[in-house]
Amino acid sequence: MLKPVQFRYNENFDPDCVLRGGFVAQEIREIFPELVQEIDGFLRVKTTELSGYVTRALDEHKKQKYGIRKR
Repeated sequence: MLKPVQFRYNENFDPDCVLRGGFVAQEIREIFPELVQEIDGFLRVKTTELSGYVTRALDEHKKQKYGIRKR
């Protein structure tokens, strides 16, 4: 199960240390390795592609909750 987290990047990466929200790349990689890329030794979640998976999961949840079936 994916857990949303809040975090701040280290000062060397983000001098303003802005509070951000997202997912832990290592956890995403265990489930969807195709959604994680490594750049200069850092893991990055491909959030644009992740949104498609989230949309599909929400659709499936709605179908299960409301008993919607394909015709």
